[in-house]
Amino acid sequence: MPRVAVATTSQLAADAAAEVADAGGNAVDCAVAAAIFSVNTEPGVCALAGSTYVTVWPPDSDPITIDGNVSVPGKGLTPGYTISGAVPVSMDYGGGVETLVGPGSIAVPGSLAALDRAWQEFGNVAWQRLVDPAIRAARTGFPLSAACHYYLQYSGDVVFGRSEDGLFPASGTGLVQHNCKQNTHRVPKSTPGQPAPSKAGPPRSPTASLTKPRNQLSLPCIVRFDRLNAPLSSRHPHRPPWRAQSC
Repeated sequence: MPRVAVATTSQLAADAAAEVADAGGNAVDCAVAAAIFSVNTEPGVCALAGSTYVTVWPPDSDPITIDGNVSVPGKGLTPGYTISGAVPVSMDYGGGVETLVGPGSIAVPGSLAALDRAWQEFGNVAWQRLVDPAIRAARTGFPLSAACHYYLQYSGDVVFGRSEDGLFPASGTGLVQHNCKQNTHRVPKSTPGQPAPSKAGPPRSPTASLTKPRNQLSLPCIVRFDRLNAPLSSRHPHRPPWRAQSC
């Protein structure tokens, strides 16, 4: 087992990283596995369709940050197709937070694209190894963490209660990710350096209805998402290592 240290939000995510290390994974493999596990098992706190910045410091070069921030949607849609419908909501979490929900708040997610780039450039084991722990958890169930329960006490009604299938389970309740459970068999079993799994696009079942709620997110937005590599400089610690972009 390689000598790898991970800091995760749960013991289960740490176990996922340890499993990948046992399979020959390096630090990047373990970090990606833990991240994928967390975004699939911590509802409300984080999400697979979100944004991510991945910083890697190779032993023989300067550190880089891979920009997986969300981008502006609308690629491939009819010119002039615009969406409003972003509804402002407020909650008392963290001393007071304001955010937007609804169709107009939807952006192009970059998490998987950034994690994939990190794995492609620095990973050591097959992608399937990295997602196996999350797949098992989605299929067999996982306990709702105390941190998720705490956050959902504030966001449950104003954010997730707007959905017809919204729910607010108690801490420790066993959950199953039905959508992930149904689609995880589509994950390609490739290895670092081969075509990125995310380039194949997400399963057709969810993307077929992407624009039905009248948002601007399209399948070309996701497939053609442009991940950026930006160098980090210790001389400019306050300079953002990313730039704005549109899909």
